[in-house]
Amino acid sequence: MVYLILYFTVYSILGWICECLYCAAIDRVWVNRGFLNGPVCPVYGFGSLLVIGLLDRFSYNILLLFIMAVIITTAIEYITAVILENAFDLKWWDYSNYKFNYKGRICVLNSLLFGVLSVFLVKVLHPFIIAKISLIPTKYALISAIVIIIIFIIDIIATVTSLVDMNEMLKKITQINIELKGLGISMDKLNDLEFDKIVNLLKKTSDIKGIKSKFEDTYNYFKKMQLRSSTQNRLIKAFPNMKSKRYGEQFKKLKDSIIDYWNKD
Repeated sequence: MVYLILYFTVYSILGWICECLYCAAIDRVWVNRGFLNGPVCPVYGFGSLLVIGLLDRFSYNILLLFIMAVIITTAIEYITAVILENAFDLKWWDYSNYKFNYKGRICVLNSLLFGVLSVFLVKVLHPFIIAKISLIPTKYALISAIVIIIIFIIDIIATVTSLVDMNEMLKKITQINIELKGLGISMDKLNDLEFDKIVNLLKKTSDIKGIKSKFEDTYNYFKKMQLRSSTQNRLIKAFPNMKSKRYGEQFKKLKDSIIDYWNKD
């Protein structure tokens, strides 16, 4: 188990590097493409171990290994997309513009690339990694595994907390927007200028159900969230095609406001 944790970590880091390089080559900009804050993509760690465990027996036949790898890695990507979408009400990536995609979650191009990488993993990389990690004494391997688990747990908690805060913010913005629309007022952006404009408009209306106070509370909550939104900013940059399944237009406004806030200097 200890060495499995080390294998998982190595492949999570290598997967993160590959993901960042691939996206940097396409977008011409370097961003942390991981779900977590650290330089890791856990899905690559899980995927690599699953591919090795299931397909090592087919290493004698490269074509069969490739075909099986394409099927398994495609299934992993699709399942991961579904889990993340349902867990956070967010669509993290979208291959709708790619040929031969399915629901924007998977596409033939990525599946073929994963197949090639899997063949390299089973035939070349994993034997090399085994040889190197086996040199680590059991004592140090155990200490490393414990430290890695602690770091992963902290990172997961920080990331999930940030996403929960963002969804709570979206809920508040959606609710206040509904009430503002009832007064014939629309909130186009989330910034100080828009806030001042709406405050001035609200002064000219009757305070129905304490809407003025609610609006100020919502904006103050938003400003506090902005100050600690570095994780959200990173995720938005890492997944530029991210969309909210539930909040749609409100999420787009929130994305724009967070990006503007972190780029204002």
